[in-house]
Amino acid sequence: MGADAEGISRRLKQVIGDMSLRKFAEKVGINEATIRGIMKGKRPYLDTIAAIAAGAGVDFAWLATGEGTPEAGAAGDLVRVPVLNVRASAGHGCYNEADEVRELLPMTKQLLRSLGCQPEAARIIEAHGNSMEPTIAHGDMLLVDTAQRDPRLGGIYVFRPGDHLQVKRVKVSPHDGSIMFGSDNPEYGPFAPEDIERLDILGRVVWIWRRAR
Repeated sequence: MGADAEGISRRLKQVIGDMSLRKFAEKVGINEATIRGIMKGKRPYLDTIAAIAAGAGVDFAWLATGEGTPEAGAAGDLVRVPVLNVRASAGHGCYNEADEVRELLPMTKQLLRSLGCQPEAARIIEAHGNSMEPTIAHGDMLLVDTAQRDPRLGGIYVFRPGDHLQVKRVKVSPHDGSIMFGSDNPEYGPFAPEDIERLDILGRVVWIWRRAR
C-alpha cells in the first residue's frame, strides 16, 4: 500500500539521466540536498514527489509507484485528487478544523482504479498518532476512497466520532457479523462502536505514503 523508497530512488535516477543534480534541482524547484537524499534511499514527502514529477514532465503515479509509464498521463486520464487540510488520528483523537482542500494532486485514473479506488471519490489526508503503527506512522499520507463506506467489508477506515477523525482497522466477527475497531499497535485496545448505522464513515484507506524519517 505504500510508496517504495528504493524504487523511487531508482526511477528518479532514470529521470535525471546525465543532467547534473544542481541543474535538475533547479528545473524541478526542489533543494539539491533533498534530491540527493531521495537518491540515497530516503522516503520523500508526497508533495515532493508531485513537484518532481511536474517539473520533470513525468507521470506522478509512475514516479511514486512504478505503475504505468514515465510519460505524463493524457489529460483525459488525469484526475486532481483533493489533499484535505485535516488529520485523522491514529490515537485517542485529533481535533480538525473545516475539511478545507490544501492542494489538488494530479493522479491517473488508471492508478486509482488499480488500487480499488473510484477516481472521483479519492481524497488524501494526513495521519496523526501511533496507534496504527507499524502499518501507519505519524505523518503518513492516506489515500481514502470515500465511496467505500461499509465497514462490514473489513479493512482500514477513516470515521468521524464527533468533531474529529480517527483511522482504525475494522474487524468483523465471522460468527455474528459484529464490528470492532482495532489498532495495529498492541498498546491500544479494540472498541465497539455504539451505533454503527449512525457512525459517520468517511471512507476506506486504500494506499499509504510514508513520510521521510
